[in-house]
Amino acid sequence: MNRKAVIDLTELFVLVVLLAGIAAFVVYLMSSLVQDVPQIQLLENELLISRILYSPTGLAYFNAATSRTYPTIIDPSKLGTENFNKSMNMGRSGVELKITLYSFDGAVLLPAYYTNEANFNEIKALAWSDRYDVDERTYYVLIKDGKNMRPASLGISVAYATGE
Repeated sequence: MNRKAVIDLTELFVLVVLLAGIAAFVVYLMSSLVQDVPQIQLLENELLISRILYSPTGLAYFNAATSRTYPTIIDPSKLGTENFNKSMNMGRSGVELKITLYSFDGAVLLPAYYTNEANFNEIKALAWSDRYDVDERTYYVLIKDGKNMRPASLGISVAYATGE
């Protein structure tokens, strides 16, 4: 009764093929999950736009009496101030902004504000290549106008180098 276990060659072949099939399936599954990784630049653009809309150093209206910031209520007098310009610094080079306020009928309420108009236009002109891109978004906001609020849309364009 002292028999040694003997694996038939056909059984060994089936086992190897089965293990190879499982390994191939795992590799296929992992590659399909990793394929849609978002670009870091788009996430950083999202952070930059959030600073503009929601931060007290951005365009969001800050009520000093209540020490409260009102997100998406825009204070246009903050555009171009030193505090606003500091808050827009993300530590990335090759990023330029264009901010425009429109009324709902499409009229421009404020002329376009650029962090650097020449660089923005240069990056926008090169956006056809894989090295540069422009992320354009529109948000519905309220404009603080004295004691009144006016509905408007805020156009934000972020021109950036993709790093490729």
